[in-house]
Amino acid sequence: MDQSPKGQASIVLNRAEISIWLDSYNDIFSDFDPRQISTRSLSDDFIAQIKKTQRESKGDKAVLRLLMPSALRKTDEESLIMERLHSFLIPSTSNSVM
Repeated sequence: MDQSPKGQASIVLNRAEISIWLDSYNDIFSDFDPRQISTRSLSDDFIAQIKKTQRESKGDKAVLRLLMPSALRKTDEESLIMERLHSFLIPSTSNSVM
């Protein structure tokens, strides 16, 4: 990978930023699924918003930023949510979801 300033600039320019405001972590998951975060289904609305924003962006890669009030954040839940989102949004070649 090109580590020169020009190469780094082109990497940044090819990335879109998707920012989504959350009122709670429940916004990420289906309202109809009562299971724990580790197994709960992702919200169709949440997935659709991510895909829509990605299509509208100019970059071929995106950075997903989930925004919420700091008083509501729970780092232990965030770690699990990040794992779930990574497994869904960045599927392995042997386990393609999309």
